[in-house]
Amino acid sequence: MEGNGNESAAGDAPRSGAPAPAPFLDIGEGNVPGESFRPAWGKKQWMTRRAVIDRLRLWQSTGYQCLWVTLTSSPQSTVKRLRANFQTLRKRLERQRGFPGVEYICVDTREGHGVLHMIWAWKDSNPAKRASFYIPFEWLQAAWRDIHGAFHVNVKRIGGKDRDARRLSRYIVAQYCGDQNALVRLSQSRASYPLSRMRSQLLRVIKALPERYEFGHQLVEGSSPEEFKRAFNQALWSGFRQSWVDLVRSRSCEAYGVTLVWCGGELRRL
Repeated sequence: MEGNGNESAAGDAPRSGAPAPAPFLDIGEGNVPGESFRPAWGKKQWMTRRAVIDRLRLWQSTGYQCLWVTLTSSPQSTVKRLRANFQTLRKRLERQRGFPGVEYICVDTREGHGVLHMIWAWKDSNPAKRASFYIPFEWLQAAWRDIHGAFHVNVKRIGGKDRDARRLSRYIVAQYCGDQNALVRLSQSRASYPLSRMRSQLLRVIKALPERYEFGHQLVEGSSPEEFKRAFNQALWSGFRQSWVDLVRSRSCEAYGVTLVWCGGELRRL
């Protein structure tokens, strides 16, 4: 994996409970951390993490190659110009590097004069080419300096395993969005599947499954009302979380022994 700047090893990331370091740019192996830390997050952080991990899991499962890209802002830049210049860079990437249709998810933060922490994804028409999508650091730095006037950039490959998605999504939020005011905006290109609608439908369908209530009958015997409610809800949410991961990665899942598939723009029971 190529990288430039100060050296930082993945193993240097603090363990759970320890404060996360806050370098201006993460480089070296720090861009895909091997360790995890779990600070207290609010709703904003959890929603950001869910958006990042869902999109990354979808890309990984549909043959996309992914890069973690960081672009910094110049002192003279406005937030609006930073985002507009990124779209200019995206078009130049297509023209000069031959990568049309690059998808992305972007976490816009207030570090320095503004920083874009992004995941770029591109799918080669030849599935046998698993490492054809890469942006040389020198090209990225020169292009961003020419377009935006800033030269601090970074680019890293992202692994294709689920642990890479879990670690990176957690790290992005903990490292750059731990402060409620640090996150300016989360934006992304159009996804190949409507993830928000899929998630809403899955939760609605699971809650209405007759098999869920049949499962609840098994919990009633010997349980107090409070114990039953707690166990019934715990089963719902633990099952939903796993079903959602499976649905994102394979467009099918199981819940309470029932197979559900996403087909024709809706969730169907088999």
